[in-house]
Amino acid sequence: MNKKKILQSVLVGTSAVAIGVGIGVPTGVASEKQSSNVDINDNQNTDNPNIDDGSSSQEQKFASAPQQAVYEGSINWGEAKDKDSLNAYLYSKFHEGTSQSYDMVKDLLENDNEFANVEVEYVNNSADYEKSSFEIKVTPIQDYSWNDNTNASKNILVEIPKLDKTEWILNVPQNLSYSQTIEGKDVKNSEQLNSYLTTNFNVSNLNLENDNLDIKLVENSASFENKNFKVAVTPKSGFAWTDGKTGTIQVVVNVDIKAEVVLQKDASFATGDTYNLSLDVNYVTNNNSFDNYLKTNFKTIDLEKYSSYKNVDVKYVDGSANYDNSQFKLSITPLAGHAFNDGTVEPKIQVVTGGLDKNFANFDTKSINRTSGVFKNIPYIILDDNKNDSVTYSISSWTYEWEFLRNLEGWNTYWSVSTDNGETWERAGSGKSVTVNKTMLPESGLLIRYEVEVKETDISAYGISSSYVAYISNPVKVLN
Repeated sequence: MNKKKILQSVLVGTSAVAIGVGIGVPTGVASEKQSSNVDINDNQNTDNPNIDDGSSSQEQKFASAPQQAVYEGSINWGEAKDKDSLNAYLYSKFHEGTSQSYDMVKDLLENDNEFANVEVEYVNNSADYEKSSFEIKVTPIQDYSWNDNTNASKNILVEIPKLDKTEWILNVPQNLSYSQTIEGKDVKNSEQLNSYLTTNFNVSNLNLENDNLDIKLVENSASFENKNFKVAVTPKSGFAWTDGKTGTIQVVVNVDIKAEVVLQKDASFATGDTYNLSLDVNYVTNNNSFDNYLKTNFKTIDLEKYSSYKNVDVKYVDGSANYDNSQFKLSITPLAGHAFNDGTVEPKIQVVTGGLDKNFANFDTKSINRTSGVFKNIPYIILDDNKNDSVTYSISSWTYEWEFLRNLEGWNTYWSVSTDNGETWERAGSGKSVTVNKTMLPESGLLIRYEVEVKETDISAYGISSSYVAYISNPVKVLN
């Protein structure tokens, strides 16, 4: 009686092999065991069709991968110092997120013997800098499956034990100095210097630009004789010294202690000073133009009591001009090494009042046809603003006498300019003010004047209208 030959495939790990007559052993399988139970008839007939020799068995192909893997190489702070840079680094290492056969990336992973018949792909944005890990996606290659006969992709966590999180290597600070000068009158010994620093020490005064250190004053470390003190410096989290250590180091800081100066109390000036000044109203007519004049010409003003100003620096206080009251202010400061009689060195403010001759005589009405009784007040040119590149003039407010206004049909105003010192004039515009670009001034200089042209109905002439220039101001030379 013929008996059947029984063949059995045994699964070991995640790979399987069918053992039988005529069946080849597949290559590339991580581990295999072969086992068969065979019942053989003493009078075996190989021609008996009822005997199964295994030739009909199909080869099963399995893929394998560990549940967790380890990254092989080291990653230092220059290559990755946060989540984004770590992700970019790994994305590049794993062929920029494309799926590759395991052989293409096996040098990156330590678990070499646990991967078989799979493709590996980096999971973009899976990098976790804090946990030193990332994920890869593994997928069985074509015609292979997991040992549970599925072939869906799986994500595997990969640890990075050699991720160096020391982002910066710090040099120990050398030759530190303290930028704030300490007055000798405040500090005369080490005890006073320590007390001063305890109250006033500020890290920003150190010539140290590195923001990766915690810096504290070492109390009672100051030496008045050596003009120095100490600070304790400690690398912040994620930083270390060049030797890899992160402990606190004390560093000497040099400080400038200014020698005490004995001030001479001989700085003086006379209070209630006055001045006499005659100004051309073509140039100075209000606070703004008076202020501009003083900014430029203060040093030329003759103060009545200037001889009493000793060991002081005298300056005009910008914006203090008062045209109506003929006043302005001075700032008076003792020179170095000097003080006022009360021992102070802070500037003192002096109000100067004087006789400001506001010379309106320059503006005479120019008679053309008729001007008598035309104006209640005659308009005049005012210097409004004098800048580096431009100067602005305007015309003062003006009105007509009522009797003239009664017959007035209208008027026009013009600004005229002359480049030949008043020989010829050309109208250049209208309006209440005019601004001149200094960079465009001709070498011969520029004169401006203001004109008023009126149109009047002459009742005695049966309502006939006539136009004429009623007023022309004196010319003003534009400041350069």
